[in-house]
Amino acid sequence: MIVTAGLPVIGNGLGIAEADLDRVLTACALAFGGLPLVGGHAGGLPAPPCPRSFVKC
Repeated sequence: MIVTAGLPVIGNGLGIAEADLDRVLTACALAFGGLPLVGGHAGGLPAPPCPRSFVKC
C-alpha cells in the first residue's frame, strides 16, 4: 500500500507523532475496505419501477 511509504511525510505534515501513525494506516484501510461493501450493497438494491409511458403495449 502506498500509504505505508508515505507515513513519515503524512505524520510531519499533520503534526502526528510516529507512535500514532498506525492509526492513519488503519483509517485508510477501513475507508477503502468499506467502500466496496457499500457499493456492492447499493448495486444489489432493486431499481425503482419503470414508468408506464416507457412500456410497449
